[in-house]
Amino acid sequence: MKEFQLRVRKYEDVIEWIPFNRLSDVKEIGKGGFGSVYSATWLDGIRRVERINTFKRAREPSSIVALKTLTSSKENNFDFLKEVS
Repeated sequence: MKEFQLRVRKYEDVIEWIPFNRLSDVKEIGKGGFGSVYSATWLDGIRRVERINTFKRAREPSSIVALKTLTSSKENNFDFLKEVS
């Protein structure tokens, strides 16, 4: 995750750690090969940049996000990252 963050060129594209207490309405929406997928409302919202007269960092009021669990995260297998990118 850290390596991906260092390669990002745009403010809006940075991956963020979201504390669980900043999520609401968490619902399971499916299961896959590596774990389960959930939908949730992120109370802080997704990053964006307002471009009016100047550039200003801002956030959406709240945003729907996808969450993914890993069933076997103890294994040293990074194939699940291919699904994220």
